Amino acid sequence: MVRTKQGLTVHPFTYSAVNSLRATSKPTRQMVTELVDNSDDAGATEVKVLIIPSNDKHVQSVIVSDNGCGMTFEQLQQSYGIGEITRPRRTTDHGKFGTGGTLYCLTHFDKKQTITRCNGEMSVREYDMEVVESKDQYHSIPLDFSDEHQALWDAHSVSPDQDGTVIILAEPWGGRRGWTNCVAKTKTRLGMKYEDTLARGNMKISVNGVDVEPICPTLHNHPDAKVQIIPIALDGKVVCEAVVSTLYGVPSGDMAMGKNTSSEKKDFVMDEMSGIWVARQDVLITEKPIWFGEGGLQSTGKISSKSAYDRRTRILLKFTSEFDDLFGISNGKDGVQIDQSLSDKLAEELRGPISANRQTYNLSRKVTKKKQESLGKELSEMSAKR
Repeated sequence: MVRTKQGLTVHPFTYSAVNSLRATSKPTRQMVTELVDNSDDAGATEVKVLIIPSNDKHVQSVIVSDNGCGMTFEQLQQSYGIGEITRPRRTTDHGKFGTGGTLYCLTHFDKKQTITRCNGEMSVREYDMEVVESKDQYHSIPLDFSDEHQALWDAHSVSPDQDGTVIILAEPWGGRRGWTNCVAKTKTRLGMKYEDTLARGNMKISVNGVDVEPICPTLHNHPDAKVQIIPIALDGKVVCEAVVSTLYGVPSGDMAMGKNTSSEKKDFVMDEMSGIWVARQDVLITEKPIWFGEGGLQSTGKISSKSAYDRRTRILLKFTSEFDDLFGISNGKDGVQIDQSLSDKLAEELRGPISANRQTYNLSRKVTKKKQESLGKELSEMSAKR
């Protein structure tokens, strides 16, 4: 619940409580991704992200703009709450319903200002941690729409004459973040998460004026990949689709997502990219793959059980919000805890393709070894004739 007092909207959190929440800081790219999720839920077809550097090349501020439906005064007020929603909750939404956009912003910046237009009406609201500290209460502040706000709207909105939202974050909190690295990782994360949406042309995302290109971590759309689609059913009902990609014909550079690095670094990248990725409503929700562990499928940054052959196998599990419970979707919609019955079924259905890939790998190794032995023999014979 919120209440208005002397122009401020008071939320039920003290300054100490907010600082405790801020300790759960996430990477800047995750904060930006959450704001883009909210833009997507608002029906945006274009999102612009601007990450502004300081003089010493650290992140100074972030501006995220979209051409979605915007927010009414009441919805904007709710959007500044933690754990509150600004519209009727839909199971198909990607946003975190108040636990993402506001909380993640708090973990990165001391000031947030939102300028939004809904049905032609402009609204402005902000939080300022100096005010929060002075009053020992988390507040959001409604502001009169001024010439200054109009100038910001004209400068940063996707389309000044249409509905939409501009979010301006300033005064970094919680440590210095390198600007160059932040821009690169934000583009990569958005390209991976929204790969399907971007590839279909359903939404355009740009970071610092450069369009985000779709990045497919499983490479199932690579021309040299061999793809098998396996429907996964429980109790006679299909609950997800496994897109299994065999990548023996794909160049290692492509498998390392184009990383132009040493072979050792490429192996590391391929290790991190290999495994099972999960997409909900065609939007990637895992930032790293999962794999089969002792207790079934589990999240892991690097597949401890993988071997060289596993680098050549990548799997995308695609499911709809109807099966959130089976996948144990987190409140943040950025992780899964797959039900044991489904985990067992996936192991059963995917064992065959994974085993076949391993056999293919072993066979290719034998062929390569024989070729090397034959070549070595030929070279020896040529040397002896000389």
